[in-house]
Amino acid sequence: MSHFSIFSFETLKLDRKVPAALLLSLALLLAVEFGLARQDWVWGWIAQSPSGIFDAIEQQLIIPARDPAVIIMGSSRVQGAAGPRILEQALDLPNGSVLNLAMTSGRPFDALMLYERNRDKLSKARVLVFEVAEFQFNGGFSPSERERRFATLDQRLSLYDSRNTLDMTVGWVWRTYDAQGPLRRLLKSAVSPPITELKITEDGCVDWRTETLERGPLDYDVAPEVKSMYHRFSLSQARVDNLRRLIELAQADGLKVILIQTPVRDTFVDLVNASHAEQYASYVQATDNLTPGLPVQRWWRASELGIAPTDYYDYGHLTRSGTRIFTLALADRLKTLAPEALRPPSPSP
Repeated sequence: MSHFSIFSFETLKLDRKVPAALLLSLALLLAVEFGLARQDWVWGWIAQSPSGIFDAIEQQLIIPARDPAVIIMGSSRVQGAAGPRILEQALDLPNGSVLNLAMTSGRPFDALMLYERNRDKLSKARVLVFEVAEFQFNGGFSPSERERRFATLDQRLSLYDSRNTLDMTVGWVWRTYDAQGPLRRLLKSAVSPPITELKITEDGCVDWRTETLERGPLDYDVAPEVKSMYHRFSLSQARVDNLRRLIELAQADGLKVILIQTPVRDTFVDLVNASHAEQYASYVQATDNLTPGLPVQRWWRASELGIAPTDYYDYGHLTRSGTRIFTLALADRLKTLAPEALRPPSPSP
């Protein structure tokens, strides 16, 4: 070859290490994809995670339940606001017949999935109480971990805007993409022992708090929560339809369905009225008109029920003192809204 040439066939020799490295990387990806990301146990490995709480509700509340009469679903607001044992006493129901299945950041999707997966047991109840909150219907929110875990392809193609639809479609094909959070938690658990089971409180709820209080702070800055809940707010009709589907299933099973809204600090209400009144009104209208004749009980201001600021941990999660007040108010409304459903069944002849 002329020393003036800039071309040499020697430069075309393949580095045999490159294909080997690619094959190794591919093997590792496939091992993670099929050995971990597609295994259901990975999602709920950490009990205090969004998926872990879902699993705890199924395994520690629903499966052991014998004769459920009243089911409560929704977000952490009602998870801490409605005490099952208090409600049973107030309604003269047997111990263990009220199930509070609400969960942290619970949306209609979560409740629908929980009901569908456990329909044989939950369909035996007489009343379904679902707690609505504005954030549950905010289409501006990204898909939750539980949506990434359970959503079908049809749901992924219909629940979201174009950006999140693409994101969720990728996750349906490549489960490692959806399972990034659970996989990170799994890696961390190799260093520090994880909490793999949540406790059940004396009142019969999944204990998701590290500390429970009788009284909370008198003053609390609600602005960050308002900003978070109304971030990029757009009413999601698909999320409304999830709730409608849940209502239709429960009604088809013979349950009396009642929507409630749990009260928050008055300062939270004032700030929403001042900065997000239009968005709040759109949520109220959508949940008021789900199905004809559906009872809706809205408590918004804490002062409506005589709940004090110190009855809250924060903007809207009730302490033990607040729980007692709210649960008794809920019992009174259920007696009015569902008297037939709550009447003890006639003894068999």
